Amino acid sequence: MSGFLRDNWVRVDAKTRLWGAKVDALISGAYGFQIPVIVKRDWNDFSTANTQYGGWMFLIDMDYVKFRPLRTTRLLRNRQNNDVDGYDEEYLTEYCLELQQEPVHALYQGIQ
Repeated sequence: MSGFLRDNWVRVDAKTRLWGAKVDALISGAYGFQIPVIVKRDWNDFSTANTQYGGWMFLIDMDYVKFRPLRTTRLLRNRQNNDVDGYDEEYLTEYCLELQQEPVHALYQGIQ
């Protein structure tokens, strides 16, 4: 695993987005496919030892991911702070991503 991204790692433009997430790099795969690499930098706070999040890598086949809304989008009014001279509103949407077909996804643990 230590040489996983050594040869075929291709850095991308900072504006590159896929499925709404910033893509950090692309890995050249078989048959002309490119696998996007999305680094979750918030997990750098976790240890990489003892199979913590800092040493995990998820491979997710997006063809088997479904967007599942938990409730309808609502407009929330009067969201401003008490000391603000203005009027703020926001839309709230609660949703999740459903992963099906467990054999098509992968989890690598213990990556240093």
